[in-house]
Amino acid sequence: MISRFAVTAGLAACLTLCMSASAAQINIILNDVDLQYGQNGTTGRIDDVEFTSPGGGNLDPQEADPLEAVTYELGGQHVLSQVKVLGADPDPLVISDDTRQWIDVNIAQILPPSFPLNSYETGVGNSGGGFGVDLFTSDGYSLRLGIDTIDMIATPGVWFWTATATLLSQDLPGNLMFVDDQITLSYTATLPALPLGSTTTDFIGGSGAMTISGEGVIVPEPGTVLLSFLALTGSAMVTLRRRWG
Repeated sequence: MISRFAVTAGLAACLTLCMSASAAQINIILNDVDLQYGQNGTTGRIDDVEFTSPGGGNLDPQEADPLEAVTYELGGQHVLSQVKVLGADPDPLVISDDTRQWIDVNIAQILPPSFPLNSYETGVGNSGGGFGVDLFTSDGYSLRLGIDTIDMIATPGVWFWTATATLLSQDLPGNLMFVDDQITLSYTATLPALPLGSTTTDFIGGSGAMTISGEGVIVPEPGTVLLSFLALTGSAMVTLRRRWG
C-alpha cells in the first residue's frame, strides 16, 4: 500500500517537474501607455494621464490609463494577447464588452523635481514604499508592483526609463506566474512633449510602449497535475509488483 507521505511527496514532485519544465522569462508588452512626468511638491512624479490625487492603487478604471493591447510571452514565445475590441452597431467607436485592460502608475518620489534634459540619470527615484505600477483587466486579472529604483533620460527625441520593482501581488492570465519577486520594467516614448529651449523640465508627456519582465512559469491546470501524478503512481506500482512478484 502506498503511504500518505509517498502520495504527498509524489504530487509535490510532479507539480515541481511540471512547473520547472516551462520556466523562462515572462515578458508582458504593453502598447499605447500614456504617461506624464511633473512636479510633486519637493519631488517629481511619473503617473498615468488619468491619475487623480489622492488616488491610484485601487484597481479603479476611472483612475487608470486604458490600453490598446497587451501581449504575454514566455521564453520569447507568444502565450496570449488581449486587444481592445471595437463594437459594431450602433457606434463603431464604442468599446465592446470583451476584455479591457488598464495601467495605473504612481512613481511619486523622483529627484530632482525639475528634471535635467539630455542626460541619463540613474537611481533617481522610487514609488515611496506604496504601489508603483498596477496592470489589471476587466475580467479580474492583475499585477501589482512597487518601484524600487528608476533610471531615466528625456530628450526631444525620446523619453526612456527603466526600473526595478518588487512583486506585490499577481494573478496573470494564461496560467502565467512570476516565480521571482524581482521584476524589471522599461518604457520608451518617442517625440515626447517637452518645453523648448531649456536644460531642465518640470513636465514630460508621452505615449509609448512598456515591457515588464521577470522569471516565470506556466502553472499547469490541477487536472493536468493529477493526471501526471496518477501516471507516475501507476508506473511505480507496476515496477513494485514486478520487483516483488
